[in-house]
Amino acid sequence: MTSKKAAISINPAACTLCRNCQLICSLTNAGVFNPSAANLRIEGYEDCITIDFLDACKGCGLCAEFCMYGALLKEESHT
Repeated sequence: MTSKKAAISINPAACTLCRNCQLICSLTNAGVFNPSAANLRIEGYEDCITIDFLDACKGCGLCAEFCMYGALLKEESHT
């Protein structure tokens, strides 16, 4: 059985730097609430934010599910 990676759209302009995405990622993959243990990085201030996924990202899509502001959106599968 193979697992599919979720396709995630990134909209840095909607990011509020709440770090919910990093917290759910780090809890799911490392067992701790620690943004530095997440498989995605958020950098910047206010209107100049970058969001990048690390190679270690498993593509589960939880980061997008827990993003309350629409900075990360899970794309619909059309298969």
